[in-house]
Amino acid sequence: MRIILNLNSKDQQLLDINYNYYISAFIYSCLKEINEDMANKLHNEGFRCNYKNYKMFTFSNLFFENYKIEKERIIFSGNVKLSISSPFSEFIEYLVKSILFKEEIKLGSAKLKVDGISIPPIPEFKERMRFKTISPITMSTALLKEDGRLLKRDLYIEDERFIENIRRNVLAKYEIIHKKLPDDIRFDINFGKNTKGKLIKYKNGINIKGYLTDCEIIGNPELIEIAYECGLGDRNSLGFGMIECLEKY
Repeated sequence: MRIILNLNSKDQQLLDINYNYYISAFIYSCLKEINEDMANKLHNEGFRCNYKNYKMFTFSNLFFENYKIEKERIIFSGNVKLSISSPFSEFIEYLVKSILFKEEIKLGSAKLKVDGISIPPIPEFKERMRFKTISPITMSTALLKEDGRLLKRDLYIEDERFIENIRRNVLAKYEIIHKKLPDDIRFDINFGKNTKGKLIKYKNGINIKGYLTDCEIIGNPELIEIAYECGLGDRNSLGFGMIECLEKY
């Protein structure tokens, strides 16, 4: 399930170009107002599968009506859209309840009026579908260091492990929701030619390598739906891997 927040500012606002942390913090804050236990569980633990934690939600980039970028800051006014998605309807319902009580929201130093919340139509999931990213896709691998610790390293999209790790990631998310693996584990991705790399600076100086692209996903429609609702790849709860269907439905 996903929602689109329709936001607005008549006045000029400033926002750090690396704004993912502000949106993530806003989501947890809204959730905490309605269900503190769920907010704490998601933030601190998430859902465990195959020795990894999954938060099971994602959000898009901000889409501005009017903006310019100066010195690592976005200067904007007018309409702004933000999409948020999760396979858990309760999560979305709690967010909506919290946001509907707010006349405005704050992202960093920027203040935005809440004009409304819309629910986009759900695609008909098929074995072959075309999508575009509305937040960068990132995928990592774990390397064992000499001291025994695991080091997380972002993969290049050309690396054959990129798609294979995404497939394993989608299967884990399916298992979290359905408590079992699907009989049909087919899931493959063909990325488009207009793929653009993007480096996002997150909190505490963490740099995350992501990609904006269009793609064709082929496989089990149930797994494609998981990717659509949870996000494609990892770090979804930090604003990575949200995709939008390019087909009419």
